[in-house]
Amino acid sequence: MQNSTMLLLLAANLLITWTVFQLSSKLYHYCKQFPLAHPLILSGVVLVALLHTFDISIEAYQQNSQVIMMMLAPATVALGVPLYKNLAVLAKYKSAIFFPLLLGAIISPCSALLLLWLFKVDGSLLLSMISKSITSPIAIDITKLVGGIPAIAVIFVIISGIIGAALATPLFSLLAIKHDISKGLSLGIASHAIGTSSAVQISEQCAAFSVLAMCLNGLLTTVVIVLFSMI
Repeated sequence: MQNSTMLLLLAANLLITWTVFQLSSKLYHYCKQFPLAHPLILSGVVLVALLHTFDISIEAYQQNSQVIMMMLAPATVALGVPLYKNLAVLAKYKSAIFFPLLLGAIISPCSALLLLWLFKVDGSLLLSMISKSITSPIAIDITKLVGGIPAIAVIFVIISGIIGAALATPLFSLLAIKHDISKGLSLGIASHAIGTSSAVQISEQCAAFSVLAMCLNGLLTTVVIVLFSMI
C-alpha cells in the first residue's frame, strides 16, 4: 500500500511539473518570447505557488521528483550530440573561437568582482559570485577552493543562466546578431547549460557552439579564478 502511494505521488509530481513547463513554453511563444515570460521563470513561479497553496514542503516535492534529477546527467550528455554532428564546422572556426572564449572567461568573474566591490559586499559573498557563469558542478568545486559558499554560488549560477536565456533573443534582435555560431558562443559563455537549452531551440549548429563554449568557458574560467586566488 505504501509503495503504491509513493508511486502515485511520484507520477503526480512528474505530471504536474511536465504540464506546468509545457504550458509555460506555449505561453512564452504566444508572448513572442518576452523575457519575463521565459518557461524557466514562469514554471518556477507557478510551481512555488502550487506548493504554497497546497502546503507541500520543498523537501517533499524534491523527494518525489528524483526521476527529474536523475535525468539531468543523461540530458547534459545528450547535449554532446549536436557538438559531434558539427565537428567539421567547429574545426573550421577554431581560430575565431578562442579569443571570445578567453575574453568571456576573464570578463565574467572580473565584472562580478567589480560590481560586488563597488557595493562593498561581504568577502565570502564576493567569492561565491565569481563562478556565476559556469555550470553548477564546476562552480561548486571552485567556490569551495577559493573559500566561498557553494550554496550561494549555485543560486548565482541559476540566476545568471535564467537571465541570459531570457534576454538572449531580444538582445540578438536588438544587436542584429544573426549568425548561429555567434549566438551559440554567447549563450554558452554567459549562461552555461541553461543558455544551451535555449540554443537547442534556435538550431543544431547554435547548440553545438553553445556546448563547446560552455565546456571551454568552464575550463578557462576555472584557470582564471584559481590564478586570481593565488595573487
